[in-house]
Amino acid sequence: MNDIINTTQDTPKHNYIRKEFEYLHKETILLEQLGIIIAYYIKIHRPRNKAKIESWKFNMQMGRWNSDAGNIIKFDWDGNLIDGQHRVYAAFELGIPFVTEIQMGLDPKSVEVIDGGLPRRPNVNPILVEAMKIGVAPMNKDYTKHKDRQSIARLMKAIEEDKAWVSPDTVTLEHLVNQYRKHIDLVCDLPLKGWMRRPGPRAAIAQYSKLGYTGKATEFLTQYITGMPAMEGSPVALLRNRISTVKSQGGNGTKDDLAVTIDAIHYFHQGVKVNKYLRKRTKWEI
Repeated sequence: MNDIINTTQDTPKHNYIRKEFEYLHKETILLEQLGIIIAYYIKIHRPRNKAKIESWKFNMQMGRWNSDAGNIIKFDWDGNLIDGQHRVYAAFELGIPFVTEIQMGLDPKSVEVIDGGLPRRPNVNPILVEAMKIGVAPMNKDYTKHKDRQSIARLMKAIEEDKAWVSPDTVTLEHLVNQYRKHIDLVCDLPLKGWMRRPGPRAAIAQYSKLGYTGKATEFLTQYITGMPAMEGSPVALLRNRISTVKSQGGNGTKDDLAVTIDAIHYFHQGVKVNKYLRKRTKWEI
């Protein structure tokens, strides 16, 4: 993530600083202008997604970039970029002029409702909200860690509602994170590796803990971390492989991660020997 750079009178100006709203249908942003925008006019944004930048670069190189497709670069009235950072970085890294639609002179608060009125991630994630307040860019690991907590909270709510996923509003989401904090801490503060870092298995264990079985959830998790028991047919031993191959077996990712992890916990505490794979069941006596 970029460090925050405070603009001063000596800061280079780009061509898209307006105090009142203005719209440009087709504008060519020259390479020099892109460099100034990146260096001085990107404040606290989401961590850059390298895959997204590479995707934009590929489309631009292949002639698939269409400036009429509604992809608009947006600046607030101080000239700060508030929408389009991945496209700007893609063009800059390619070293090419960038033809696009531009909106200028927007209220800085409009970033909160870009994308059809949906909250932008900086306003959903309190780590970034706090960073915007104090003017210090947060560590990417802190941002990512809270995103993990939000994903786990969403999935715990989804388990309760018997859904694959839920998308609560910003306030509700943070309420869920705080409401389930004790159980989320259980699966976030341990040195987990590989597949167990995925939100599905962690949400399943956190939910099991929330139902009043924190001791059993902790025991299961400890057995996985220590690698014991390692006897043939142990659901703890088989779970890793089952999770890692679920998509190739026709599963649907996170939903199956939740189901087979909960099954593994039940098998484990019932002392059932599992052969070959974990069979999903819809009802269990917890």
